[in-house]
Amino acid sequence: MVITVTMNPAFDKTIIVDDFQKNTLNKINSVRIDLGGKGINVSKILTTLEIDNKALVLAGDLNFKELDNELNKYNLNSEIIFNLNSHTRENIKIQDEKTQSITELNEKGKIENNQVLMDFKNKFSNIISKDDIVVISGSVPKGTPKDFYRSLIEIAKEKKAFVVLDASGEQLEESIESKPDLIKPNEHELSEIKYTKEEIAKRGISIILSKGRDGFEYLDSKNYLQVESFKVEAKSTVGAGDSLLAGFVYGISKKYSLEDSLVMARACATAKVVTEGTAQVPKNKIEEYQVREGLKWLRS
Repeated sequence: MVITVTMNPAFDKTIIVDDFQKNTLNKINSVRIDLGGKGINVSKILTTLEIDNKALVLAGDLNFKELDNELNKYNLNSEIIFNLNSHTRENIKIQDEKTQSITELNEKGKIENNQVLMDFKNKFSNIISKDDIVVISGSVPKGTPKDFYRSLIEIAKEKKAFVVLDASGEQLEESIESKPDLIKPNEHELSEIKYTKEEIAKRGISIILSKGRDGFEYLDSKNYLQVESFKVEAKSTVGAGDSLLAGFVYGISKKYSLEDSLVMARACATAKVVTEGTAQVPKNKIEEYQVREGLKWLRS
C-alpha cells in the first residue's frame, strides 16, 4: 500500500490566455478547475497506474462537498481529517499560450485549531503498516510546527515503512535528521537548506533532484545518474514533479531496477506536461514515453 499525505490541498484554477500582460486587461480563453495538492497529485497518477494507495488529506470543512466530489471524480481512496471552520484553499494558475509559461498565485492555508494536528498524526499512525510506502508531499498550512513532517517520518520509520519526502524550507531541513529514504527537492529548494546533496546522500538518503526542463538527477550513497527530459510541447508544468515522484514510487512498489524506476518517473512527468491543468493523466500517454534513452551514469 502507498499512503500519500496532503496537508494543504487546493482547488487549482487554471486560466488560459493568449499573451499575458501585467497592468492591463487580459482576455480569458478558457478556465478549468482541478483538485490539487502534491500528495493528491501523486495519488492521481498511482490510481491511473492501478497501484493500491490511500490519500490522507487535511481539508477544510466549509467547502468539503466540492472536495469530496473531486476525490470521487478521480476515484481516489481517501481519509479526510477536517480542519474545522476553514475552507480548502484555491490556487490561481495563469497559463500563457504565447510564452508557454505559468504564473502561480497560491494561498497559504491556515490551521484553525492545533487539535487537528494531533488528530492528523493519530490517523497517520493508525493507517500505516510495515512495508508501506509513505509519500509526504507539499506545503503545510500556516501555524504548523516546523518539525511536523519530521514527526510523521519518525512515526513511519518506527513502523518499518519506506518514506518519501517532497517538501521545502524548514520542513525539509528539519526532516533530514529523521532520515527519510528518499527526498525530491528542486535546485532552488535544495539551495535554501544547510545540507548539500552529497551530505544528504552520505546520510543514507536517496535524492531525486528536479532540474525543470533539464531533467533530473538521482543520487544515493553509491549511484549518481542524470536523466534528460524529453523535448515536448508543454501544455502545463503544474504537477509534473509530483507525477515524476509517482512514477518512481510505482517502480519501487513493483520492485523495478533503479534504471527502470527512473524511466517510469520520467514517463509520468512527461505525460503530465503534455496534459492540460492538473487533470488526470491517461495511462496510454505514460506508456508512450517509457523508453530507455537519455540516462547517463556518473557513478555506480
